[in-house]
Amino acid sequence: EELRGEPFDELFARYNDLPDDDPDGVGTAPGSGFAVSGLQARTGDADGLVVVRREEALEVARLSQAREDAEAGYIAAYGFPASTLLAWAAAIFELVAGGFILAGFFTRTTAWAMAAFCLFTGVVFHFVPGDQMQMISMMKNIAIAGGFVALAAVGPGTISLDGQRLR
Repeated sequence: EELRGEPFDELFARYNDLPDDDPDGVGTAPGSGFAVSGLQARTGDADGLVVVRREEALEVARLSQAREDAEAGYIAAYGFPASTLLAWAAAIFELVAGGFILAGFFTRTTAWAMAAFCLFTGVVFHFVPGDQMQMISMMKNIAIAGGFVALAAVGPGTISLDGQRLR
């Protein structure tokens, strides 16, 4: 296989952690810690997770904003009881969980809960194979859940309430 005209095995040798297989001699390749021109970590955010947490929290806020009435009708249409209560509970959960994610507070637990919530709502409310827009919404929910699973897997990062608490 080739990538941009270079054999894959040479590319792999150049960017892996083993100096013995560097194409131009031992220790001549950048290895896995190479710098990418123009890509800099934010000051104090060496792991980049502040940005990830902020983006996930903003996505939750966008999805929650000003939709409780329409959502209550939508929930009722699927046969769930107390649809207004459920709509408000979902909105409060999303806003509180979004705040937790943004602050990096109970990040792993909250990320798992949000991933489950996104999967549940995606499958229950958007799995309508005959409706392309509903299927797109379901795939969006699955994608957001994937982001939360990734966040749960790597944790909050150093600039977070969890990071400060666990030191």
